[in-house]
Amino acid sequence: MEPTRPKLPSAAIELYNLFIHGEISRRDFVDGVQRLATGGLVAATIIDALMPNYALGQQVSRTDDRIKATYETVPSPQGNGSIKGYLVRPVSADTRAATPARLPGILVVHENRGLNPHIEDIARRFALANFMAFAPDGLTSLGGFPGDDYKGGQMFSKIDSKKMTEDVVACAMWVEIARRLHGQNRRHRLLLRGQHRQYSGCPAGSRFGGRGAVLRWPSR
Repeated sequence: MEPTRPKLPSAAIELYNLFIHGEISRRDFVDGVQRLATGGLVAATIIDALMPNYALGQQVSRTDDRIKATYETVPSPQGNGSIKGYLVRPVSADTRAATPARLPGILVVHENRGLNPHIEDIARRFALANFMAFAPDGLTSLGGFPGDDYKGGQMFSKIDSKKMTEDVVACAMWVEIARRLHGQNRRHRLLLRGQHRQYSGCPAGSRFGGRGAVLRWPSR
């Protein structure tokens, strides 16, 4: 039986959102939670409940034998030189047929924390839905996801946003090649950090949002 999580004050959730997105310091976050610690809820309990539990939230195991997962490095000459990411596809797509299976593609884009276990789990879920999923780590140029969301958020604020945009575009093109789709010349709009840009050669039907997003290619 899963442990019962305490009902949290909405103000505590708002404090956590401000903290994890770098708008307030850790000290301000803790002080704010302590002021909300009433009615039997102590500050430590509130903070523990607010922090993500990736192991508890995982839906697809890293060792699931229905998927094939690898870490890949994508060249990004217009960005930071290269960007690493997590590539996952269904094992069922591996075939000896003369015509390889053409999987639809998904580019899974994280928030401001880097390629954490939750984003990797999302990529695995897409693989089980018969997609080729690639989740790039936008913190690659600074050493990659540090294993802590707060530290990842601090690192994210130091990233060159223009170069990171180019890194993501390079990933989109790389996934397009990896899916063995050729002869396409579509235009697609990127909505990243509030700025719109268009690129040739990238498939349509994609969208970036402020809380993580996916780019999707049809299988045809």
